[in-house]
Amino acid sequence: MTSKIVSVVLTDRGWNGLVPLTQTCCKSIIPFIGSHRLIDFSLTNLIQAGIKRNLILSRFHCSSLMDHLKHAWGDYKSRIEVLEPIYSQAKQLPVLRQNWTDVLLQHLDAFNRPTDEHVLLVGGEQIHRHYITSLLQYHQIQRAELTLVVAQVPVEQASQYHVVELDEQRQVISIQHQPQTPTEIPNKPGFAMVLTENYLFQRPVLVKGLFNNAKKLDGKHDLTKDIVSLLARRVKTALFDLGEIDEKQAPTYWHNVNNLDDYWRLQMMMLVEQSVEGKSGTDALLSQRVESKRPIEYCNIEEIKVRIKDSYIASGCQIEGACAIRSVIGEECELGRNSIVHESILMGRCKIGANSRITRTIIEEDVEIAPGTVIGEKPKRDKARFEMTDGGLIVIPKGSRVGFEEEATPLHENYPEGITDYVV
Repeated sequence: MTSKIVSVVLTDRGWNGLVPLTQTCCKSIIPFIGSHRLIDFSLTNLIQAGIKRNLILSRFHCSSLMDHLKHAWGDYKSRIEVLEPIYSQAKQLPVLRQNWTDVLLQHLDAFNRPTDEHVLLVGGEQIHRHYITSLLQYHQIQRAELTLVVAQVPVEQASQYHVVELDEQRQVISIQHQPQTPTEIPNKPGFAMVLTENYLFQRPVLVKGLFNNAKKLDGKHDLTKDIVSLLARRVKTALFDLGEIDEKQAPTYWHNVNNLDDYWRLQMMMLVEQSVEGKSGTDALLSQRVESKRPIEYCNIEEIKVRIKDSYIASGCQIEGACAIRSVIGEECELGRNSIVHESILMGRCKIGANSRITRTIIEEDVEIAPGTVIGEKPKRDKARFEMTDGGLIVIPKGSRVGFEEEATPLHENYPEGITDYVV
């Protein structure tokens, strides 16, 4: 069946929840656990499922995406094709912003071939694994014209998704679009069924849906609201519930990266997974990008030893008598003498000065932190100095220099819980 399927990976800028990380790049290539990118999860799953034609489609040109695909996915270039968008990143004005329906129509020839019986639309900014093969089999067994990939989430979290309203026989009644009061799953109170925004179509069904929507003059051309929702009630539709898959050897999961808190939480989750299971959720990724050829350098300084616990350290890092606890240290970062990085993400080429303490912070590339600087221990003070998420995380934008005009914090000021055992 895989020879008759074409996948289309949809990548976007990510306008709100992940700013400033998406200020200058596509959401799909934000660093995730070191040198990996969000799009690597979708591409890995598609290629491992045996799909031969995988199209990358973006609403805007993103040079960093092209660079990543060239360097990290060169071994699979015969199976990955990038569809060039009409608008360049330099022209990303609201007036030029298009719906996915417009972009899919513009590139219709790429996936509307007689040999392509099915079209799989996949989001390029999701964390998921080990379900594409099961999805293809399920779609075929059900003889579905459209299969919606769905997941079960607590009802209090469902308002940020498209919620599927079901009857007692688990048939689709309607699709609610980010409802304030989501409908619960029948016989499962406290949970709602949501769209993952991954869809498997019979090709003629998708093409007809796109053309019919293009004829509408009311300006409503949203892919999920105006095409998927309508088709789900008119054609034979199956629900592929990720919560019911039995994958004994490789557990299936799906997570959407909606905001900075999600971005941080998912990486912390994978660090715990690595600690418990001895392997990370990124171990199976097929991407091969390593930007730095320098090895990791660990250097004990007199009585101050390097201490690493439940952390990921990327290539090219220099750790000099420093401590990293449940943190992601990106490529070519430097941690100075007796510095402590706790539950934080350093995205690359960051320099943390001696005796600094960084807690629950996301630091973009090329940031320098002055010696003795403390971030993440005094919320009121930090909120006045830095951007802070709803979950209390601190975000330091690319290229910042922090703490160079301030008096250094005394070394033995009160430490946050979880760090004291690592203080020298």
